[in-house]
Formats: sequence, structure tokens, C-alpha cells
Amino acid sequence: MKLFKDFIAAIAILCFVVSSYAQDSQYKFLHPTPQSNDLKWVKRWDANNWYAVGERATFMKTTNGGNTWILKNNIYYEPNSGYQTLNWAQFFDMNTGWACGTSGKIIKTTDGGDNWDTTGYVLQSNANWKKLRFLNTTTGFAVGNNLAFTTDGGNNWAQYLNSPGGLSDVYVQDMNNIVVVSASNSNFYYTTNGGTNWSAASMGGAGNSVCMEFVDDNTGFVCGAFGNIKMTTTGGHSWSNLVNDTIGPRDLTDLDIVNTSSGTMIYLTGRDTSLFRAPIGTSDWERVSFLGEQPVSEYDYYYSSDFSASGDTIVSVGQNGLMNAKYSSSNKVTFTNILKTGFISNVWAESTTGRVITAGSMTNSNVYDVIMYSTNGGTNWQISNYPTDGPGQIFGLNMINSMTGFVVGQQSDISKVIKTTDGGANWNLKTIPPTDDPMGEVYYLMSDFIDANTGYLYGNAGKGVKTTNGGDNWTILSPVQFEVNSGDFIDANTGWLGSTQYPYLIKTTNGGANFSPASIDTIIVRDVFFLNSNSGWVCGDDGKARRTTNGGINWSIADVPLDEDLTSIFFVDNLNGMTTGENGGIYRTRDGGNTWETNILPISMPNDVYMTATNRAFIVGDK
Repeated sequence: MKLFKDFIAAIAILCFVVSSYAQDSQYKFLHPTPQSNDLKWVKRWDANNWYAVGERATFMKTTNGGNTWILKNNIYYEPNSGYQTLNWAQFFDMNTGWACGTSGKIIKTTDGGDNWDTTGYVLQSNANWKKLRFLNTTTGFAVGNNLAFTTDGGNNWAQYLNSPGGLSDVYVQDMNNIVVVSASNSNFYYTTNGGTNWSAASMGGAGNSVCMEFVDDNTGFVCGAFGNIKMTTTGGHSWSNLVNDTIGPRDLTDLDIVNTSSGTMIYLTGRDTSLFRAPIGTSDWERVSFLGEQPVSEYDYYYSSDFSASGDTIVSVGQNGLMNAKYSSSNKVTFTNILKTGFISNVWAESTTGRVITAGSMTNSNVYDVIMYSTNGGTNWQISNYPTDGPGQIFGLNMINSMTGFVVGQQSDISKVIKTTDGGANWNLKTIPPTDDPMGEVYYLMSDFIDANTGYLYGNAGKGVKTTNGGDNWTILSPVQFEVNSGDFIDANTGWLGSTQYPYLIKTTNGGANFSPASIDTIIVRDVFFLNSNSGWVCGDDGKARRTTNGGINWSIADVPLDEDLTSIFFVDNLNGMTTGENGGIYRTRDGGNTWETNILPISMPNDVYMTATNRAFIVGDK
């Protein structure tokens, strides 16, 4: 099995259970819920109906004030680059609206987001459209790589050929008078003749502007990076600062003008899940206490907020799928159920007990939330009781049964092993595995325990150790010729090792005393899985899986439908198995790899898959 993945700088907080694997298969987010992709825009229609769009082509809505959600995170997918991000949306009513994002597309729905026309007019194939601003049902503008407009309700779009590029927002007084702000600096541009000529000037100060709102044709506001907040009373031709120490250098992502019982207020949304407000035209900013009890860091964002007509209710969305509401100073509701935002690399599950265990990394340096477990199939989760001197980054999770298992990882460049005997609720540190490297920098990337006593660890420089008493003592093994990242032992004597550093797969039949090369074509191996001494699989970096039925003497190649590197593989029997791809692909076979069914999950990279039955699997991955 694969017990180490290439760690990348992304938060992995997903766990899916798949109940069927046909082409229209269903999956369910188990953690966090209702989903974990960043949300970039939110619309509150009334107390019950809210819409949101975001990362990985996500559209979600509620019709009962957030009690339940309708989730669509497969609106459109580009085979060469995966799911696209939706940056913004605009709706005229609860049925008809547009959304824009990456891949240059502007897409439309006429049934409240249940279905989307994804053949949207593409102005530039790689354009990243940031905002949409419609004057009416027919005339609208889009900003991003350039400035574009439509006069037929979005069926066709044209660009202002001489407009400034790299824009983040637009205000349109009419077809002649237009103001845009730069996405890369503090400049603004305006035209008074429909784009024939543009005037440019600097707003002054550090940081680009990302959002712009006008009260009327003369008075408007912008906000952006490093606490940038400015006001114009000249229709965007000149600007003044409205900053103070309360906001500081926080990046700001959204600006709203709200009529409240206290008068007209400017609300700002931004980094460290902050909201600020001030009376219109002043710099008397106060922080709005808002965030629910959630494990987010000081650098996490709210990206967008929306308000009730009276301004009493606030709904904000942001990073990792955050969606919260504030109805009053004492009534705040958290809609995103999230226990941790640290990396999740491994998963183990058992169908008979409903126990699921995931392992990864700490959310931050003083939160020991490395391991989560569930006792009801992933409906509810708990953070394990974890030793403070345990590994902060996990490379391998090995459960022998529903109660006993081991985790291998690293803390401060030292490899460590911890053990559970109560199904993952509590973990205890075992003896630190030895190293024969005088620099003390051996770290074990692959682990496999055959039973509660016998286990193997291998890692960088081909170093390996073995225990026969559950990790109390370790024996140093002869090193192999490459760094080991994956492997699988079927008993105390027979096992295979693979590498992501070099194209090698090797086999031992004498408990690691000696290894011989497997007769397999060149492949960077990311996962090794054997059902028994004869039937096994490997997958790697060329979008193909390899199968052997005679213990590795011969191998056959099984192509998956999409050309992407494969990250993990698992089989419940000789016919039924799954493999995952780095762009979110998940492939299921019912005939031993002769044919594969494809699903594209709304995650950037599945890290691990664990099947508990032919029609049920748990998957963890990067959001």
C-alpha cells in the first residue's frame, strides 16, 4: 500500500464516501461539510435562500436558511487543467444569472443554478474573469485580463480593444462613462467616450484594489491589498484615503454599502476572517465580531459578504468552504462543520464497525490535531488524543484491525512511531526507530505492519528497519539502492518497495535481507498494493496501472481513461478496484483493470483511497 505521498503546499481537508461508481456516481463530503472548496461570492436573497460560487467550479445554495444545501461542484471541467474557479456571479432574479472565472468562460443559468450553460462564450481561452457587472438584463461588463461587454444578455461578448489589461473591478455609469481599477497596482482608469480613450492615474499608497462600489455616479469606494481603502467624490477621477490602524495591513477582498438602522455603513471583508465597518465617508472603522468557533488560522480569508435589507443579518463565505451568518450580537451560526485544516494524507476504514481513521499533519505548531477518527462511517468526527512529542507530519497509517494500529511520521527531522490500541482514540509514542546515519537525518517515508508485532520502515537513502515486537525494538536492515516512498508486505518475508525518486520496483522474499528487481517497465512508483503473493498492482507517473498475477514475474499495463499521474490504488478482490489521479480523477474497474469508469472529484489531488466494499470507498485529498 502507499504510505507516503509527496507533500505539497495545500490544505487537505476532504474525505469522501462513494456509494456507486457508475459514470454518474455520487460522492459525499464527510469532512468538512457541506464542502471545502473556497467560496468567492455569496448572495442572500432572503432569510431562506442563499447562493454561493467558488473554487473547483462550485455552486451551492440553500432554500432553508442554511439547514441543508444543494451542492453542485462539477459545473464545468477542462480535461487539460481540471475544474475551474468561479470568481463571481450576478443574478437578476433567483432563476437567471451568470458566473465567471478561469478558462475565459462566462456561464449562465436560467433555473437557479440547477443547470448551467457551460458552452459560454470564450473571449480569451486562458482569461481569468474577476467580476461581472450588469446594468440590466441585456447589457453587462466583465473585467479580468481585459474589459468586455455584452448587449444581448451574455450570448455574445466583445472586448474594448484598447482598454487597460489586468483589471479587478468596473463601475459603469453608462456606455460612455466607465471606471476600472487595476488588479496589479494602485492605478485606476476611466473613459468618458465609451472606451475610445482612457485616462490613467494612481490612487496612491501600497496595494492593488480588488473591489469597487459606488453610492451614486460621483461617490464611490475601493478596497484591496494591505488595508487599501479609498473614496472618490469625482466619479473615480481622484481618490482619498480612508485607512486607520484598526484595519492595518490586512488584505481586503469585498466592499459593501449597507443601509442600517445606524445609518449608511461601509462594510469590508478580508483576511484573518475579518469584517470591518464605518459610517459612509469616514475612517472610523470598527471590527465586527463574527467568526464562529472554527479552527482557522490568522491568515484565512472571508472573500465575500452579503446583507439583509436592514443590514442586521450578515452572511460571509471564504476559505476552506467557510460560510457563517450573524443575525445579532448574540446569534451567530456556523454552517461549515470543520475540525481541522491541516493536511490529510492517509485513510483507513472498516465496513463492519463504521470506524474511519485519517492521518496527516498539524493545523499549526501548537494544535495536535494530526489524526481524526469516526465511529459511524464519517458522519461525525473526533480529534484523537495525540502525544505532544508525536510526529507532526504523517507518512504512513497502518491499522492491523479496528483497534490496533501504527502511525509513522516525522517531527523536527526525527522519525517517530505511535501506536493505538483503542481504535484511534488515543495514541502513544513507541521507541524512536534507529538510524546508522551520523547526521541523524534518516526519515522513514514508507511503513507496513504485517501484524501487531512485525513491521517494516523504509525511507531516504534506502535506509530500512524492522521490528518484531510492536515497535519496542528495531533492527537495522541492509539499505536498498534508492529512496523508498511506497511498498507493501504481504507477510513477514515477502514484500515490494517502490520509489518516486527513481523508476524502481524491487522484491524481497527473506524479510528484507535481500531484494531483487521486479521485471516491470520503467515507472515512477507512487503506490504498491498486493492482495496476496500472486496478485498485485502498482501505479505511478505515466497515467497507467500495472498488474501482476504471478508475484511480479510478469506485468500487464492497464490504461486509465484520462492522461494524468496516478497517486493511489486499492483492490478489494481480483476484479474490483480503484485508482486516483493527481487532477482529481477517480477510476473504478469491475473487471480487473480491462475497463475503467471515470469520475472527476472536486478536489485538486486525491492522496489516498481505501475501499471497504465493491461499491464503497473513502478518499482523502487536497482541496
